[in-house]
Amino acid sequence: MQYVDAIQRGEPPVDPTKVIRAYIAADNPPPYTPAVAPVPVTLGAPVTLPGSSRPAGKAAPRRAAGTRAPVPVQ
Repeated sequence: MQYVDAIQRGEPPVDPTKVIRAYIAADNPPPYTPAVAPVPVTLGAPVTLPGSSRPAGKAAPRRAAGTRAPVPVQ
């Protein structure tokens, strides 16, 4: 009950409590297992430009459609 007592009260509460998982113990739920972390994005092998002896810089990930590049502050 210590966790239930820690839930913020009020309608709406000033600082709402986020409930990650709720269940009824009498229903014999499976044990909690945290979500799997997403696989990191890889950009592949470095590219060597023709006429150059060293590899080019790393490619930047593509921006999502409809987003703009950040404007540099001067």
